[in-house]
Amino acid sequence: MSTFSDEMEYYEKYQADKIKLHKESLLSSNIPYNNLLNYAAEAVAAAEILNETVQYLEAENANLKTALASNQFPQYQEVITKNTVAAFQLNATEVATELNAHQKNKSTQNGKKGGETKRQNDSEKKQAAKILVKEYWDKWQAKKELYKTQIEFALDMLEKHPVLTNPDTIQNWCREWKKNQNT
Repeated sequence: MSTFSDEMEYYEKYQADKIKLHKESLLSSNIPYNNLLNYAAEAVAAAEILNETVQYLEAENANLKTALASNQFPQYQEVITKNTVAAFQLNATEVATELNAHQKNKSTQNGKKGGETKRQNDSEKKQAAKILVKEYWDKWQAKKELYKTQIEFALDMLEKHPVLTNPDTIQNWCREWKKNQNT
């Protein structure tokens, strides 16, 4: 089953090919400028008439569906169901529904991806900061005069590493490292 975007892509390519073909044909015909203008005006008028005809058929189709729904013409149900305009209208409704669902799903997925990426980036930055804090902690353990207390150390690390936001976390790391150092 083809998707709406596949059909639109095909239509756009088909239209571009047709335009190119007609343009080449007109150029090779050496038609005077005024005649080209007349052909262009006729083509635009024909397209407008065709568009108006499609709109009229869609309106008639809606009227027939209403009449069918009220059981006024049950004998024509098969004809109306097979009507190509009805199929087009049904297809357009399905496409609109599919596009809405796709757009909603895309927004949700993009939001999830963005959140996951942010968490991943934050986690990586915090891990990198933790490694650097550990290096400072090792230096502090070698030279105890650098910091008087663990909270002083934690607050200094918060200044050096803005990605870290809580001194308690740093103090927990310090206790963990001290515990591992003693074992």
